[in-house]
Amino acid sequence: MTHYELTPQEKESYCVCSILQGIFREHGFHLSQDEIAGNLSLSNNGHIVHDDKIREFLNAKGFDYKFYWHNETPVNEPDSLLEEICTNNGFVGIDMHAYRIIVFNYPEIILDDPKDAKRKTFNLQELMHELCKLGGGFGLIKKIKLYSKM
Repeated sequence: MTHYELTPQEKESYCVCSILQGIFREHGFHLSQDEIAGNLSLSNNGHIVHDDKIREFLNAKGFDYKFYWHNETPVNEPDSLLEEICTNNGFVGIDMHAYRIIVFNYPEIILDDPKDAKRKTFNLQELMHELCKLGGGFGLIKKIKLYSKM
């Protein structure tokens, strides 16, 4: 899947907004980061990625969304989840910052950082160690395909 380059986050707490904006652009939706932020829950630490509000917002735009804490990935295999994210869309949230997942080629993960819209490379084991230490998880975003009756 070809990914749009992210527009850098326009405010300190807009990392998720920047990521969603890039995903929406790939599917023909043109929303500002402010419009996206207005549809998400805000906490003292930024926008919440594991509540019903983000799930309902993405669903209304035609996407299925699931968030997995780092220790709750399907069958405890982050590898298969990362492959599914790369086939679709998604991000990893580490502590209070999110990165868009671009490529996973075990053990290397290439991420797009909304802070400066630059790509960064991480090792899966190091990433999982950071997630265990700081907290966080993975957001899987899939475009819902509509089928018509014949």
